Amino acid sequence: MDTKQNLIILDKDEKIYDGIKEKFNEWNIYEYNIHYLKNLSELKEVKFSYLVIDEEYVSDFEQLKWLHSISGKCILLVDKLNHKYGGMSMMEGIELHYRHSPINSLSMKILGKNPLVRNKASENKKKIKNGKGKVVSVMSAAGGTGKSTIAINAGIHIAKKGKKVLLIDFSTFSSIPVKLKIKADNRGIDSVVSEIEREDERSVTKIIKEKLKENIHRFEMKEAHMDVIYSDSPLKSEKVDGKAVECLIEAAQVLGYDLIIIDTSDELNEKNIAVAELSDEILLCASSDIGVGWKLIKFKEILDHIQISHKCKLVINKYNRKAAFSCKQLSMELNLPWAGIIPFSNHIQYSDNHGVPIALSINGVNKNIKGISNEILPLFDKREMRSWKRYS
Repeated sequence: MDTKQNLIILDKDEKIYDGIKEKFNEWNIYEYNIHYLKNLSELKEVKFSYLVIDEEYVSDFEQLKWLHSISGKCILLVDKLNHKYGGMSMMEGIELHYRHSPINSLSMKILGKNPLVRNKASENKKKIKNGKGKVVSVMSAAGGTGKSTIAINAGIHIAKKGKKVLLIDFSTFSSIPVKLKIKADNRGIDSVVSEIEREDERSVTKIIKEKLKENIHRFEMKEAHMDVIYSDSPLKSEKVDGKAVECLIEAAQVLGYDLIIIDTSDELNEKNIAVAELSDEILLCASSDIGVGWKLIKFKEILDHIQISHKCKLVINKYNRKAAFSCKQLSMELNLPWAGIIPFSNHIQYSDNHGVPIALSINGVNKNIKGISNEILPLFDKREMRSWKRYS
């Protein structure tokens, strides 16, 4: 007797179907019969427990609710981030998935209600990657909120504690090389992505691993170092797709990094959504500016719609007590836990301009950034964190 559960993929082409089959085989998940259908009428011929359906097959929300009621789990594939069914779907327990996100995240959403199988997938992912490195992205809906500064200094603090850290700069116009005084050359993410694109399977091959190692720069510190890779071409950076992001992060995992911290741009594009989907944790950066706060609220709504906002923690940078709103007000509005607050300080600007990160100096601002670093990886003892306050 076949005890497998039927998973239906109802989509306009076979890419999602092929991707899920490949991912389940990679993770040794054999508890599902996966069927690909092209017509809604074919659903009547198959008994199923799980349904992944493209929005083109759904005429209205009532029909979507009905499809959800006859399946154990329903995932709607959408082309727009801010979809009209977003809020209603969450209330009904229907998941939305941005179809240009990595197949890795969709596969884990499918396994979400099956903890035994999901744990099995997680264990196999760890074996495949040969590493347990945490992936943290630093994101914002606006420029000038200090994403790069936070990513650099948090990475340095963790590297100084003996951890192997890779800083990936996915921002369109990379500022990290200037802030760290890294010599500009032709090495960077673009060469790795070009190699990934030459691989039809987009899998992590020996060639891709070697190409990644070749294009990494090393930022040296006293008794420690942090590895850095950045994009050297804004035009090529904008064309990086979700599959390339997934392959790049997996390659870094294979190389055994304890922490992969990713600096992003403030655009909502396929690359950044892929980064968010693949991150274990997201630091959402804001400032005391009311316009930035409003943009972040809208940004959080989109993350809610694609159901990844649970990964987020809030960081307020350049905080000024005389601002139009308090940090607690913004935290309550966003309904997000804190990672920390960085007060406004000329020390940060001075450090950036002179290529000496604030994490390598001794001052009050540095203690606040150390606190955020401890939220990412709790490595600091009580004595080191004695004077740090999470709230302001």
